[in-house]
Amino acid sequence: MSGVRRPAWGVLAAVLAAGATGAAEEAGPVRWDVPAEVLARGGGLPIPVAAARTGSGGVGVFVFEKDAGLVLHLSRDGRAPWKAVFLPEGVAGDACADGDAIECVTTDFAAKTAAFGAWDPARGTTVRRAEIARDLPSTPMFSRLLAEGRDRFVLLVCERGEVFFLKSGDAGATWSAPLQIAQTRHRDDAVAPALFRIGGVLTVFSVDAEDRLRGQSSDDGGGTWTPRDAPDVATKEDGIPRAVGGAGSGPGFTFIVLTDLGRYLPVSGTPAGRTWHAGAALGRTVVDDLAFLFQARSVAGLSAFAWAEPGEARKVPGGIGLHLSRDGGRRWTDTGADAGCA
Repeated sequence: MSGVRRPAWGVLAAVLAAGATGAAEEAGPVRWDVPAEVLARGGGLPIPVAAARTGSGGVGVFVFEKDAGLVLHLSRDGRAPWKAVFLPEGVAGDACADGDAIECVTTDFAAKTAAFGAWDPARGTTVRRAEIARDLPSTPMFSRLLAEGRDRFVLLVCERGEVFFLKSGDAGATWSAPLQIAQTRHRDDAVAPALFRIGGVLTVFSVDAEDRLRGQSSDDGGGTWTPRDAPDVATKEDGIPRAVGGAGSGPGFTFIVLTDLGRYLPVSGTPAGRTWHAGAALGRTVVDDLAFLFQARSVAGLSAFAWAEPGEARKVPGGIGLHLSRDGGRRWTDTGADAGCA
């Protein structure tokens, strides 16, 4: 990584730059004007935690801010002016774009609930926000959202490690009841398990209570789940799995495993799961500080992985990295430490 130090925004801008359309493959990362509110200051706050860009250029950035809690900053073009939407204190999961709207699942620590929301960056308004889960065994913390057409699939990870699945078939207007499908070891990592939908089959990869990768699939839209093969990536050199992140729609599985030694391992596999490939570490971080600052997404064969590296104080990121893969996660291109930073 270069000696240039960048704010936490960089890791989110990198993911935005990679995009779901493959624009980064042709034109390179996009650069953004960044509102002062989202730059990390003393004590490591504010912290940008999720971001998305619409096809028309609208941008939404979810930021955890001191005193204010979770705030969504909206802009019609990724530049000033930005409009702030104040949300209950909690965590924002993956943010997705649907048409001209930004969608995301957020949690409310005080009410111990989770809600699905949609916002219009061009107008700076809330299109829809509705509670989708309450009365869970422990407080919902982190989430992963996968959107395809009018289908929405969500993983919710609770405070004690319970993993719940929810789905909507009408773009988030109504939702199924939460169904517990896995149990992870309780950690402070703000990373939900990896979620894929390939050929109509939903697949989840998570780290279980014994620190092993666990796979499970559903061919009926999430009503029933069965175990499936998952690769064994633990080695003495790289460490054991601590968190796994990724989301996409194929053609195969591509996700990132963060180990207890702070190494980011790219893992790819075929839909049948008979062939797995674990590549060399793409980066390294301070696990206790920055486990939540990595994202991985795959769409139509293009995969993007972005992460932040620690600064000298080990409290705020010092730089960011962005890798792209165009062959299902087997080979990765380092776009440079400053890619996507404003």
